[in-house]
Amino acid sequence: MVLIQRPILLALMFCVLLTGCITAAKAVRLDSPQPARVAVVMEFPDRPEIGVAPDSTVERINREVQERNLVPTVVDSSEFSKVFETRRTTEQRLGFLRPEGTSDWVLLLETQVRFYSLLSGKYRWDISGTVTLVAPDGEQLSAPLNLAAFLDFDHQKEAEALRYAEVAIAERAGQVVDRLLAGRETP
Repeated sequence: MVLIQRPILLALMFCVLLTGCITAAKAVRLDSPQPARVAVVMEFPDRPEIGVAPDSTVERINREVQERNLVPTVVDSSEFSKVFETRRTTEQRLGFLRPEGTSDWVLLLETQVRFYSLLSGKYRWDISGTVTLVAPDGEQLSAPLNLAAFLDFDHQKEAEALRYAEVAIAERAGQVVDRLLAGRETP
């Protein structure tokens, strides 16, 4: 019995030690800091107005962007909310955020948060959307965003669902930046 337990314990210890060797992927960084305009849009499926994303979500996204040597400037929702009620496509919104002659990077996160159902005493919200990054030369990359948020109380709504998923949203934004930067030649 003891002879059987020893190899199992050694194998278990080996696996535990290996997990300590796993490192997170390093962020791809620009050689020098460059400005980036960041806009986080929260849409509603049942009404045309644009909501305000939670500050903590925007801050977490900014940290991901800063790790890549981009200097984020958050576009205030009061600047785009009325305009985006009528401009519903990503291209129209990017045209507003990046007028002709602009040489900044633009990161646009479009989210749509909708209630899904009550599951095992938790309120499930679905978060879908798109993360789009546009380089100064016009090259752009988009990635879909599909997440679930599980909230405890009925009074928690869209903003709380975004706050619940903010880590995953920020990581997806970082992945999009990494993918676009990794494919570019250094100037």
